[in-house]
Amino acid sequence: MAEKNENAPLSVEITRIVEFFDLDPMSVVWHGNYVKYFESARCKFLDEIGFNYEQMAKEKLVFPVVKMFVKYIASCKFRQKIRIVATLVDDENFLRFKFRIFDAENGKTLTKADISHVAVDAETEETYFKLPDILLEKIAAYKKKING
Repeated sequence: MAEKNENAPLSVEITRIVEFFDLDPMSVVWHGNYVKYFESARCKFLDEIGFNYEQMAKEKLVFPVVKMFVKYIASCKFRQKIRIVATLVDDENFLRFKFRIFDAENGKTLTKADISHVAVDAETEETYFKLPDILLEKIAAYKKKING
């Protein structure tokens, strides 16, 4: 049996079918809609660790995007089945994810992204320069759960 690595990055994935309403006049997914795809995968990640938007609101926290890099390799097309993978790569100062969108049928990489979020107090708008302990505890508990 393979040994589990507690330091291995945490990833989740979702699949979806490209909808007509996501297309631009050139019949490919409009570049801004890729962010919606990344957010869907990030939401699944947050649900998995037990720190979704409802939990953030209870803790009076928001996590705005502070940096986003997207590399469009090939266009997503109408009715194409895609797989979006979100991998947490930093959980110290930022909530930083690397995203990959693949063609679900042939595995071809379509898009890559690197997106960072910073923690902000929802009431005072104060920026935290370290992720809040509650979030770090949720991430640690999830790592423990998946690593046995």
